[in-house]
This record gives sequence, structure tokens and C-alpha cells, in this order.
Amino acid sequence: MDLRAARAEAEAAAAVKGEFLANMSHELRTPLTAVIGFANLAAEEADLSPRARRYLDRIAAGGQTLLTTINDILDFSRLEAGRIALNVRPTNVADLVAEVLELTSAGAMAKGLTLGADGLAALPAQVMIDPERVRQVLVNLVGNAVKFTDAGKVSLAVVHQENRLRIAVVDTGRGVAAEDQALLFARFSQIDAALNRQHGGTGLGLAISRGLVELMGGEIGVESEEGKGARFWFEIPADVAQTDDEASDEDDLPLPPPGSRVLVVDDNAGNRELVRSVLEAVGVEVAEARDGEEGVAAAAAETYDAILMDLRMPRLDGVSAAQRIRAEQGPSSGAPIIAFSADVRLGPLDPVFDGATPKPLTVMSLLSTLAQAMSGPPP
Repeated sequence: MDLRAARAEAEAAAAVKGEFLANMSHELRTPLTAVIGFANLAAEEADLSPRARRYLDRIAAGGQTLLTTINDILDFSRLEAGRIALNVRPTNVADLVAEVLELTSAGAMAKGLTLGADGLAALPAQVMIDPERVRQVLVNLVGNAVKFTDAGKVSLAVVHQENRLRIAVVDTGRGVAAEDQALLFARFSQIDAALNRQHGGTGLGLAISRGLVELMGGEIGVESEEGKGARFWFEIPADVAQTDDEASDEDDLPLPPPGSRVLVVDDNAGNRELVRSVLEAVGVEVAEARDGEEGVAAAAAETYDAILMDLRMPRLDGVSAAQRIRAEQGPSSGAPIIAFSADVRLGPLDPVFDGATPKPLTVMSLLSTLAQAMSGPPP
């Protein structure tokens, strides 16, 4: 009886922790959506002074740093609770690696480091992996390599053999002593506290990378000698994907049709304004609703080509609002409904939704997700 009671208590505590993390994810990422999004939009204005542009760049960089810290804490907690789901799909690894190199190139350039990758030309056109999770691991490994390398280069070696993908990140940095290597993938591990304070970080990045690689059925490791750089590697299953001659070109991302109408349902005014700025720039008409109740009423009154729905709102949450829109058979009851929330990272969506784009918003994700949803159901 005591064992059953202890188990029930542990399960209840895990449920409370999960709900707390979901709320924290929403509350922290919602303002970051506005901070990062508007800083990036403002930086594109042609008449900015050099000083104003520099200030905006620093705001965006600070927002991204804060977002990385938040993601580390939340992702590690979700890994511990088993709340991260994989989304395996056909992926062009060469494009994925190129994207990671672009994301980390600014830091490398600032230190005069050479940054590159080998083996991309020999890869299959597409393999079956979860690109978001592989990207997350790569950004951690490459980011760390750039962070802790003061001179020389950071290079990636990418190999696909026997339906397995192996990627190694090699740097010419300070290296890691043999006695310290076992600590690298432990949570909150900081081998050199002074160095960590200098470069920042939560001490969770490598622990999260290990958890994600193991979740994908792979393994991760390091080879290094102090003073001679380091080689971090991971290997995961990656079956060759069946190619479809009629598949769309990933380099030519679709856009929502000009003149289409989108209803944005979100209780945060900054998020609504940010989405409006992005969509109106590509010729999309935007209407707004401040919560789920207003969203249901708007969908019942007019026809929209798509609905962008926040999940956590006062009065009526996003899932309930979407279900009512479908059930009430109004003029927009058949429109695709896209979940727009940090919660979409937590796992599978309610089937009432036709897609999802996470917060903080990225222009590419928003536009491509809407365009795909508006083009009809996937084959």
C-alpha cells in the first residue's frame, strides 16, 4: 500500500511539474517573440543610423541568448519527464548542416575562425531523421566549439553509411583533459567555472544533446587531448528516404497566396502586431481576435483562409476555441487552424489543428506553415 501511495504521489508531482513547465514556456517565450521579432523587423529599415542598427542587433542577440537559456532549462526538464516527441521525416542533411553553419558563422567570423564541413556531396538526397532535434544537437556542438576555440578552425565531418548518420565536430581549441571528459555530458557540469562565466551558458547543452541523441536511438561521445583540440561526434539511425519526383523544392519555400485572409487569435497584442507585420508584407490580409471567445465569434461571422491560434488564452483556450469553430459550422469552420504557441514543442498536437508554428516566431516557419496548410491536406 505504501508503495502504491508513493507511486501515485510521484505521478501527481510529475503532472504538476509538467503543467508548471508548460506555463513557464508560454510566459517566457511570449514576450521574447515580440522582442526578437520586432528587433529583426526594425533592423531591416533602410533609414537606420549605424548606432541604431548596432543597438537593434544587440537587442536581437540578447534575446536569442535568453531564448537559448530558457530552451535549455525547459528541454532538459522535458527530457527527464519523457515529454519530448520525435518528428521523423525526409530531411536534406546537407541543407541542415549549411543552416547550422550560417547560424554559427557570426561568432566564428568575430574570432577569425575558419568554419566548414566535409562530406556533404556524398550524402543521400534525403534521410529519415527529426531535423529539429538534429539541428538542436548540432547547434550545441558547433556553438560550443566556436565558443571555446580562440584560433584556427571548426570543421564538421558528415558521413552516411549503412543507414546511419555520423557527424563529428572538430575544433582546434584548448581540448579537454581525460579526467574531465566524463563530466562533459553531465547536467549542470562546468569543468572550468571561470571560463564558463566568461562565455556564459547553463551547463545543460551537452546533457541535452546526449538525451536527444539517445532518444533518437543513437550515441554521442568525445575524443580530446588537452591543448590539442576536441572531436565531438554523434551517430543516429537514418534510413534513406524514398524520393518523390513531385516533391516541392525545399529551397523555394512557398508563401501564402497574396490576398488571402488570416485570422490571428492571440491574447498578446505584441504577437498579433508582429504576425500582422510579417503577413501584410507578403500581401496577406490580417484580422485579429484577443482571445478564444473573440476568435470563435470572428470565425462565425466571416470567411478566413486560415486561422492562427494561440493555445493559452483567458476565457477560452486555443484547443477549445478551435473545436468550437469546427463544431459550429460557420463560414470559417473548414479553414485550416494553425497552433501558434511555445507549447507546440511539448509533443503531439490535438487533431483539431492542421499544423503548428512555434513561439518565438520565425518568419520562415510562419510563412511556410501557413502556405502548406492553405494548399490543402498533405498527400
